Amino acid sequence: MKYIVITGAASGLGLALADHALQQGYTVFGTYRKTAPSEQLSVQYPTTFFPIHLDVTNEEMIVKAVEQLEKHLDGAALSVLINNAAFIEAKPVALCSSADLLRHFNTNVVGVFSMIKHFMPLLKSDQQNGRIVNINSVAGQLPLPFHGAYAVSKSGLTMLTNMLRLEQIPAEQIQMSDIWLGSMQTEVHERNAKNAEDLSQTDYAEWAEKMKKRVTENYSKGFLPSVIAEKVFDILKKEKMRYNYLITQNRWKVKLLLLLGNRPLIYRLIRGAYFG
Repeated sequence: MKYIVITGAASGLGLALADHALQQGYTVFGTYRKTAPSEQLSVQYPTTFFPIHLDVTNEEMIVKAVEQLEKHLDGAALSVLINNAAFIEAKPVALCSSADLLRHFNTNVVGVFSMIKHFMPLLKSDQQNGRIVNINSVAGQLPLPFHGAYAVSKSGLTMLTNMLRLEQIPAEQIQMSDIWLGSMQTEVHERNAKNAEDLSQTDYAEWAEKMKKRVTENYSKGFLPSVIAEKVFDILKKEKMRYNYLITQNRWKVKLLLLLGNRPLIYRLIRGAYFG
């Protein structure tokens, strides 16, 4: 029996990951913060899908979830932990408050850290250790306009994964991988477009309109969550996962930008692509 925990499983990519995991024969524990996942999964998979009310920023809830899961596993090991839950609010860094930054970090970095810290013991087994997949973003590797707080937090997630991997005791190695996602067809893009509209009365009004157009274009070209979920599970089937994977459209363009590193040219290219 294979067991998997997926955070943020109520909608979007998290729900698609849960659905695909169930089709692959996993017993799925899908967490949600507000709205429970679709009842369709519970009806279709009554013995293998278990929604768990959990806010990744609440360590007490995480501890209780671990205790609940430990009883269910009854000595078996957890096969996979997918940290998918995330928070994003698109706005210029200059208009962010300290609270905005903290909210991004609490969910996208500290929340992932807390999940890994408390679920790690369940991933360890005498036979075979489990795996951890952190759903990250291209925004954490490249400076994308109006994604400041989100980008900084996702960059922090990259380094968190790197440090956890580096500092593992060799005898207890658990494979960890960062998945860098590009555009995806979820409700997140609708919220980003709304955030751009909210900037119409600020100094960023002209750029905001162009940003809204760009967000809409990206949404129409983005992968469906089901497509990304399938790619994630293809990665999990590999005997040895790479440290990171890039799942996006125009992969060669993104890879080229990544190779440019922190050079003036990259800022000109990105600014030109978004604002003309």
